[in-house]
Amino acid sequence: MPTTSSPAAARRLWWSTTPGSPGFTQTVQGELRAAESGVRVHVVCPGAVHTPIARTARSMDPGVRDYVTHGFDRRLPGTRPAAAAVAILAGVLAGRDRILVGIDARAIDIIARVFAGEVLRPLGNLERPVVGPVVGRRDG
Repeated sequence: MPTTSSPAAARRLWWSTTPGSPGFTQTVQGELRAAESGVRVHVVCPGAVHTPIARTARSMDPGVRDYVTHGFDRRLPGTRPAAAAVAILAGVLAGRDRILVGIDARAIDIIARVFAGEVLRPLGNLERPVVGPVVGRRDG
């Protein structure tokens, strides 16, 4: 049985939790409004944010880690951490329920709304040939 540190297990975990997080958060938002609690919940949907998280990962072989981070930094458009923080704070202060961070997050949001559930299957099929080479994963 694969562990969560295996590439296949990590992909399964990501695909099973990430798409559901905004829906869960929106459900909680509705419940809080109905209860007139005064508590606000925001869902942050980031695109690629260039943080040092991969560079400091201890679970990766250093050579693989360097290859992945180099590919991420050079091949993916993304938002710098300071700009992401400003976007998130601006969204919270504006009272937005959903806060999209980066042009790529906005593009994905538009595609998902236009095509609804039909977009998830093709995105899943593109994950290996498109995302894999960007982050340097060869296969698996």
